[in-house]
Amino acid sequence: MYLMAKRYAHILQPEMRTAVAVLEGTFRETNRKGPASSPKEVEGLATPNYRYDREELYEKVWQRPMRILAKEYGVSDVALAKTCRKLHVPVPGRGYWAKKAANRPVEDRPPLPQV
Repeated sequence: MYLMAKRYAHILQPEMRTAVAVLEGTFRETNRKGPASSPKEVEGLATPNYRYDREELYEKVWQRPMRILAKEYGVSDVALAKTCRKLHVPVPGRGYWAKKAANRPVEDRPPLPQV
């Protein structure tokens, strides 16, 4: 198992890094045709879901679970959680959505901190 992971784990790393960079707004990679001046020039990244602001992400994170929201942005829920941490966007704790589905009391939503 270790040898298989070592051999094939690198395949998706550039795509994942590109997606995270686009989410963070620091996209500067180049594609195979030459330098890319914007994410729209890279195939598959021209959707409006990759452009957002902190306030919008904050609202969306508290409206639906991270795994569902991550599909909208085209990244994994772990990548989206890392982006939220880097942008200082508070996210619901573990069990928040299960409690909400069971009509149990949930934690109050903390305010979005100033950066």
